[in-house]
Amino acid sequence: MKRLIVKDRKLAKKLEDRLIKKGLVVALCEGEENSPLLKKAQVVIQVKNA
Repeated sequence: MKRLIVKDRKLAKKLEDRLIKKGLVVALCEGEENSPLLKKAQVVIQVKNA
């Protein structure tokens, strides 16, 4: 399981759409969730190992 931390939301959305088409995205966590690792500008995408 990989985690990609992307600071730009537009880039994250494009990346997420591509990975969903390939069936690789597991979870998308927005910065608003209460996580000490994330700042509000960051998006975390969890990706399955291929």
